[in-house]
Amino acid sequence: GEEDLVSRCLLPVKAIVFLEIFPFCVVFDEQLRITNIGNSLQAVMPAVVGRRIPEVFDLAKPLVECSWKSVRLPRYTRYTRESKLSKYLTRKSDLKCLLADYEDALLHLKGQMMYMDEWQSMVYLATPVMRDLETMVLTGLYINDLSMHDFSRDMVLAGQQQSAELKLALDQELTKSRQLEDSMRKLDIEMKRTDELLYQMIPKAVADQLRSGETSVNTCQYFDSVTILFSDVVSFTEICSRITPMEVVSMLNSMYSLFDELTEKHGVYKVETIGDAYMVVAGAPEPEPNHSEKVCDMALDMIKVIGDLKDPSTGKSLRIRVGVHSGAVVAGVVGLKMPRYCLFGDSVNTASRMESTSE
Repeated sequence: GEEDLVSRCLLPVKAIVFLEIFPFCVVFDEQLRITNIGNSLQAVMPAVVGRRIPEVFDLAKPLVECSWKSVRLPRYTRYTRESKLSKYLTRKSDLKCLLADYEDALLHLKGQMMYMDEWQSMVYLATPVMRDLETMVLTGLYINDLSMHDFSRDMVLAGQQQSAELKLALDQELTKSRQLEDSMRKLDIEMKRTDELLYQMIPKAVADQLRSGETSVNTCQYFDSVTILFSDVVSFTEICSRITPMEVVSMLNSMYSLFDELTEKHGVYKVETIGDAYMVVAGAPEPEPNHSEKVCDMALDMIKVIGDLKDPSTGKSLRIRVGVHSGAVVAGVVGLKMPRYCLFGDSVNTASRMESTSE
């Protein structure tokens, strides 16, 4: 009948064959003493036979006491009624083997518990859980140690492939990260250069207002008292007629470089340069109580340093006219394509006439 068919299907298997088919199995008796192990475990753990399970293994799952009674609890039993194998008590569990010969190696086994009447012992049919080849080698195992009858080898090789792909992806991300950091550093340098150029064209306080989204009209401000300075080179037109254009540019560049240093020294703002004309202001865009004193000191220093520059056509020292006037102005940014910080009012005209009529 059906029982005879089952008996014929369950042919006896020699222990040596069983241990080869299940190379990571663990056989232990009622005293939890290991009586036999699979061939692969024998290769890496030859000294565990005869020792008790708690001495060699830590039970990770399920969270129960590692004892013979708990191993055979009915709630961990699965009966297979169709095949009439009710005498086999099965249970899923994890065992972690602490290898004495490998300080950092930890062999993780996962499998199924089965009771064998013929041996009067419990057999743990396990397979190792390996992330990759490096983990496998660390535990002293090799590919040929893994069972040929399950997916252990495929899982290890797949894990190795995935690990290589992840490492490649990580290396690519690190390369991109370094490139991004380098680009950010270059961007910071360029932004600083842009800021420096912008602050040369527009006062910092006004430029920050424009950056915050305000319109150029909103930057216009009335100042009731500022001091304005104009200067130009005496006989500049005649000098230009006697020298080359490049000499004119070189002469003006040298003069403006000296004047720019003086603006930093006295804390005044250079409004603009037109040809040989040089215009500065104090009291705007930041109000100053001693604006007239600063501009007058600036004017005296300009007259002093201009003597160091020579007329390329005659070799004589250059001379400049300087005009200064204090009064009220309106100041703000005008223009879209080339925005400039400009001053408007009668005080500007008066300072310009003071310069043009001076001797």
